[in-house]
Amino acid sequence: LEDLWEHGLIVQRPPLDLKIHNVKPGDWILIKVWKEETLKPNWEGPYLVLLTTETAVRTAERGWTHASRIKGPVTRPHWKSSGPTHMRLHQS
Repeated sequence: LEDLWEHGLIVQRPPLDLKIHNVKPGDWILIKVWKEETLKPNWEGPYLVLLTTETAVRTAERGWTHASRIKGPVTRPHWKSSGPTHMRLHQS
């Protein structure tokens, strides 16, 4: 495949031999976003990973994200109620 690519007979390169992240489907990750007013990176999430490639991950909320913009895997969020009859939930 490498020879075919070098001669222009195929457009796509062969897949990478190594992954640049250690995230797998089912893991939770944070995604880096930039805020204009502070110009500092903020981390949003956690988001559940649905699919992965060697260089990117896919979540339902954010779509495909390059591995350079993710942090993870992180611990899964746990929700608990404040009482048996209350409807308010708190993330711990």
